[in-house]
Amino acid sequence: MVIGLVNSVSAQISAGHMTIKASKHGALSVRTSLEASFLRSAKLRVYDGKQKKQVNLRPVKAVEQGESIDVFYKTEHPLDLQLNLKPVGRCIVWQMTCRNTGADQLWLELGPEPRVESSEVLTVFTGWDDVVNPKKLLSPEEQKYPHWSMRFPVTAVWNKRATLGVGLEPGELVSYYTHSYQPLNLHSGLLVCTSRIVVDAGKEEAVRFVTCAAPGEWGKYEMMEAYYESFPSYFVPYPGVDPRINLGDSMQNAWPGSEWRQESCRRTYCGWAWCYAPFRRTGDILCRPELWEYNFYRKPERHYALSRDKFLDWRREAFANCKKDGVADLFYVDVVWCEDALARERYPDALITGPDAGILKGATSGCDLERNVFPLNTTFGKQYEEDTRAIVEEFDPVGFALDCAGNAWRYTGPALATLPGRAWDDKVGVYCSSYIGVAKYMDFVHTLKRKDGSLTAIVPNPETGGPFAVYFRGDAAMLEGTPWSVERTHADRIRWKLGQKPLVWHCTYRLDELFDESTLTAEQLKLIYRGLADFTLLQSLRLGGIPNPWMAGGNKKLMTWLPAIVECVKTGWQPVPAARVPEPMWSSRYGRGLKTLIAVAHETASPVQGTVTVQNARISDGIVLFSHYDGKALTNTIADSQTLVSLEIPVRTPILLRAQMEILSPDVIVKAEVSEDMGIAGGKLTALIEGNGSTKVRIRIPEDMRIDAVIWNGKKIDPVDGSDSSEFLLTNNRQGELEVQYRSQLFALDDQDLLEYPFVVDGKPNCTLVVGSGATEMEHLMAYRLQEYFRYWYGVEVEPTTKVVLPIVETDRPVDGATVNFRIDPELSSATISRQGDILTIAAPDEKQLEYATLATLRALDRKYWTLGRLAGFPIIKKLGLEKTVLE
Repeated sequence: MVIGLVNSVSAQISAGHMTIKASKHGALSVRTSLEASFLRSAKLRVYDGKQKKQVNLRPVKAVEQGESIDVFYKTEHPLDLQLNLKPVGRCIVWQMTCRNTGADQLWLELGPEPRVESSEVLTVFTGWDDVVNPKKLLSPEEQKYPHWSMRFPVTAVWNKRATLGVGLEPGELVSYYTHSYQPLNLHSGLLVCTSRIVVDAGKEEAVRFVTCAAPGEWGKYEMMEAYYESFPSYFVPYPGVDPRINLGDSMQNAWPGSEWRQESCRRTYCGWAWCYAPFRRTGDILCRPELWEYNFYRKPERHYALSRDKFLDWRREAFANCKKDGVADLFYVDVVWCEDALARERYPDALITGPDAGILKGATSGCDLERNVFPLNTTFGKQYEEDTRAIVEEFDPVGFALDCAGNAWRYTGPALATLPGRAWDDKVGVYCSSYIGVAKYMDFVHTLKRKDGSLTAIVPNPETGGPFAVYFRGDAAMLEGTPWSVERTHADRIRWKLGQKPLVWHCTYRLDELFDESTLTAEQLKLIYRGLADFTLLQSLRLGGIPNPWMAGGNKKLMTWLPAIVECVKTGWQPVPAARVPEPMWSSRYGRGLKTLIAVAHETASPVQGTVTVQNARISDGIVLFSHYDGKALTNTIADSQTLVSLEIPVRTPILLRAQMEILSPDVIVKAEVSEDMGIAGGKLTALIEGNGSTKVRIRIPEDMRIDAVIWNGKKIDPVDGSDSSEFLLTNNRQGELEVQYRSQLFALDDQDLLEYPFVVDGKPNCTLVVGSGATEMEHLMAYRLQEYFRYWYGVEVEPTTKVVLPIVETDRPVDGATVNFRIDPELSSATISRQGDILTIAAPDEKQLEYATLATLRALDRKYWTLGRLAGFPIIKKLGLEKTVLE
């Protein structure tokens, strides 16, 4: 960023590719270094909603304030306006502060209005769709775009060289905003984002907008990249929440759970459970005794029909089972619906009234009539926060599953005057959008601490759309629908608002919506399942969505790809692919530098050949060399500082590239064939490199590994900057061979020492799981995890099934035969898995590292005891006799 005086008569600030100048009298000009004529001027738009006319603004002066500029305006209205311009990352924040100097409430609509000029055809991003020619944009009255609240909060316009973005600062909470592009002529127009605000007499209100300029090649994704990089905290999970939020959704495999929940969840990379409706009466999550009995809309069924005491016992056991089996428990909450009588009698000030009032019949627990309510600064909202805090104290959940988070109802009740972000319209007058109450509740959840010191997480279900603030404040999100819900690109709009956060598909394949199930044969159903799973695979890698067990189980291809999908999601989706591909191929990128993963695929009926051109300057400070994700050799050609990879993409099967090395001198290497062979305890990276000259190379170090040796043309070489460095100097004469040897920092044994360990022999337990005398709960729990591993394997996967339960004993004395020891020893510097004879030891200095080491052991054992699962046991599956089917 740059700020300074220009010719002593104006102030100037810069961020990214945008520069704004303010004359001493406050006139603004905007430029971008990407194309001199693309941006010209900028002004503020203010509209008086009561008088139905534009407010004339007269800039009075501009003043530098540290790293920002303040511009002051006068009007003919009882309104003083101050604009603060401040660089933040690659964006410039425009904070517009309006002070009402009159006696009456002001209704305003305001925002920045930069002007764009281009000799080329422009494309406009409306926050929902792209319009290739702005002349084809419909008037606001004619537009059929979804409700404003579902759109991305920044609009954009671009040509081949430059992109302009205008929108809301991501932390802003407003009850109404809109985007528009207004053509002035064939080659110029105004890109506008405005928000409506209400300013009481003698008070002031502020709204923060952003502008940015970015390259033009990737269009709206260039704007998103600048936006994410400028405000990164809104696009990654909240710091301090449980990392299992980065994994998949267990559906009903963990809540209320099945006999095999640990392994059915772990093997399908499920990290958390949507612990659905652990209460009977919506709005009473504590299940208070005085509120337990009421007039039901529908007779309670299943556990909801239990007495209160038995129901509380049931939910305590259900939460305990989640914790025991390693699944993060998300307590289900719904802060915008409340049982009818409870809402009317206890929380009347929270009711949504008027045209947005709603009623649900038999929705949450199945036995309620529910009314929509507002959850901020109302009696309902205050009680719900107190109850949420009480739930954390009682159950210590990992977090909360927030349902019905996609609404934007207008609240006009008694608490309105106390609420932030109020807006106005001609139908209800002044109101506050319900999503603001939801967003504030999400902020509250992130203040609550668990017993281990971590913060509680929150995962919303914004349904098929949802306001941006809900996504920006959530730690992950679900799409309660298939990967093709609404249309192929509908989930894109969710991904844009999530940034790098996890997305999960929370749904079955919903065959009944696609086919008449009564007419399907077994062979037809298998063909359909393969096709839907193949599309789910492509969509998951294109957008970073994790398939759930009901989608992946029993499908060989999808189950095989599941670890790669999860790694991509954990690495973080990036808006700019930085990998050019020819049509009909598409590319999607995760991470940058040596964490880069690039997915490439197509959706046509024949194999497609093409070259992937990786724009190294967008992802690294060097030249990135790739292998296939599974380590297979890949030839990289270097041209114009770009990495070129020629591929043949199969039908309905993606290819995933993994970054392995960075070459820090771009003109030295012309070609390299890179491959990797990784095991449990170690592995090897090999690169056959063509070129001349000397260069530093930076080498990827896989998780839990260290570089054991680097051999260049048969000779061992040392790191450039100390033993822990991953940079090495290579001097090449036409062709050289690089070999990097890795060694595990966790497994102090050979692969076969673990894989051939005699846990079970002839279908009977052959080892004892040992914890020391006075062992901690965690040591017992980790022994249980290994016990469950083999109970599942022999009870589900091996035919005929048999009951195998490895014994767990607590003793300090030697145990005869093979033993697996679980031990916490504070004297250790790190966790380790080792074997001496028939004694396998998993040891760590603390509980968290013991858990990590044990789970790593189970994941390593999956190399031998791997399963593809089974098709989910839906009625159609059972009817056609496909319960134990695995689709190859």
